[in-house]
Amino acid sequence: MRAELLKLRLLPTPRWSAAFLLVTLVLGIAATWKWGTGLEQVAVDLALGLPTAIVSVVIGAWVVGVEYGQKTMSRLLTSDPRRSLVVIRKILTAILATAVLTVVLYALGYLGFAVAAEGHGSGLDRTLYLDQAQVALVTNLVYALIGVGFALVTASMAGGLTAAFVFIFVFSTFFSILPEVGDWSFSIALSEVTDRILGQRVAFDPETLDPNSRTLAASLGILIGWVVLIVGAGWIRFVRSEGR
Repeated sequence: MRAELLKLRLLPTPRWSAAFLLVTLVLGIAATWKWGTGLEQVAVDLALGLPTAIVSVVIGAWVVGVEYGQKTMSRLLTSDPRRSLVVIRKILTAILATAVLTVVLYALGYLGFAVAAEGHGSGLDRTLYLDQAQVALVTNLVYALIGVGFALVTASMAGGLTAAFVFIFVFSTFFSILPEVGDWSFSIALSEVTDRILGQRVAFDPETLDPNSRTLAASLGILIGWVVLIVGAGWIRFVRSEGR
């Protein structure tokens, strides 16, 4: 883990990612100062929610792909042949980096958005902001794991990023509109989980499988299933192909 954390501190991708997030945060606060937070505090989602989600995928794919890009994976596996342990370390690194980045950004943004929103109506809805931060944390951790999984599958950062973004924004959306099976899609399951965090009730109806009427446990089960499927496929490919 020490080597993985050292890479986070010294290599440029995490630094540029953090700089990008700081810029979007400042722009969001500036926009809030002029126009307010908008309906359902959309300014917070645009300044922090979407950017941190994108960066989470990048971090997840980078944690695995950096060795492939620098042609140092063989050296890493020579120094530590326990390939499953290598995967576990990378998963933990992605989770830790994503969690810290999300929490720190939302903590920094809290005061900035609160001050900027003071001149607009009721100001910042602090309860909603906390809910938005929780949604971002859950979403970003899932996205980071998706990035890890696809980078392991493709043995490449670029390939992992491409596959992850296609899966999240294209495949999952298409899958969600398919009859009979659409309700089991990654995007709907994630949406149901985040809706519960935001306080929107859902209750399970096994006959209709209405995405708005499923329990949190059912939605979590589907979401975790997708993550396990992707990360597990990458894990197996890594162990079998790099272990020989």
